[in-house]
Amino acid sequence: MEQELKSYTLKLTQKKDVAYQTMEFRFEKPQGFVYTAGQSMRFSVPSLQEERTFSILTAPHEGDLAFAMRIRGSLFKKYFKELKQGDTVVASGPSGTFGLHEDATKHALYIAGGIGITIFISILSYLRHTKQKHPIVVLYSNRKQEDVSYADYLREIERTCPNVRVVFTLTKEKPTTWSGEFSRIDTMFIKKYAYSLSDTLFCVAAAPTMVECMERLLHDMGVLEENIKTKRFRGY
Repeated sequence: MEQELKSYTLKLTQKKDVAYQTMEFRFEKPQGFVYTAGQSMRFSVPSLQEERTFSILTAPHEGDLAFAMRIRGSLFKKYFKELKQGDTVVASGPSGTFGLHEDATKHALYIAGGIGITIFISILSYLRHTKQKHPIVVLYSNRKQEDVSYADYLREIERTCPNVRVVFTLTKEKPTTWSGEFSRIDTMFIKKYAYSLSDTLFCVAAAPTMVECMERLLHDMGVLEENIKTKRFRGY
């Protein structure tokens, strides 16, 4: 039987743009709120009779709770975009088991599409704070450079965590100043950056279509099911 999630009233302290049509929302952390990096919360807007789940962007040691979302045309997103400092929202949680793996010697390849990077930012922030040495390569895919969120922070993580490498890739437009990759994440791309196919943990966080594509690709490459973890970002 699933444990009922606790409901919290969160007060907004800050909101800002972090990429094209992408915003970050920061809230006061409720007293006694405990979670692990990689978990999520489910937000509800009673007036819209709608609920959506968002990964927690911040790591447990941080003093607030932050979330990021694509701002599209839905009424739910419009509601969040129009929130003002001091406004409150209702969220339940935390939930989820998509976190840092225990074996610090096992290599991991994180594959993030768009706003799916948020769950990995929480995990990487926790990794750095706790000074753990997991060898991790992050493949972060976006269509255009303007869609890339938290690039500076990810580069800082890479600079301060010797065992972490972040690879940015674009799939639609390559600016003349772009220093990252320009490629879809396909078989050759994964082979280029994965430590191995047999002894690497592959973690995928993206929109459902990309997650399903990556799952098929990894299976076709011979990756065992036990070495694949996925998180589908629906309606983002």
